[in-house]
Amino acid sequence: MNTGMCLSWGWATWDPRPLHAALDTKAGVLPSPQALMTRAGLLVPADVLDSAQHLATMFGIGESARWGMSPFGGRADHPIWERVNPRRFLTPNQNASCAQAIFRTAFELPPVDRIAVGTDDPRHLDELLAAVELPVDQAAIARYRQLLRARGDQDRSRGISSEATRRAGSSNGPE
Repeated sequence: MNTGMCLSWGWATWDPRPLHAALDTKAGVLPSPQALMTRAGLLVPADVLDSAQHLATMFGIGESARWGMSPFGGRADHPIWERVNPRRFLTPNQNASCAQAIFRTAFELPPVDRIAVGTDDPRHLDELLAAVELPVDQAAIARYRQLLRARGDQDRSRGISSEATRRAGSSNGPE
């Protein structure tokens, strides 16, 4: 991978679970990617978050080479964002918009260094850029992860997939 036009490479996946399962015993045998991009944010199921982190750990992909995508679950204007208060994941007394809190929190779910977003509105991009340095409440993030795992465990015990639960809650699939 160090010659020719491919000086570095990586993986981008909406759902890292099949990749994690297929490569579980291949670390050290396959070349390690230099980057990993997965979904990030409040709408990502616990098992997807866990698989992304396991892949990164398994292949030695440091946090600075981890990217997130789709922090708004596909739509920044989705009605779900009117029903939740994502500011609770920031430290107290932050002057942040809902979009800023969603975006900043996505850097923690799973831990990533960069997030890819698409917009045709430069004001939206400016708003998100201003959120990058907002401090998050790590205890709130940890509690949320615990709640996601508990919900995933309950769903699995009832035979419900995490994607079906996510779609029911947000009415949105992969973009």
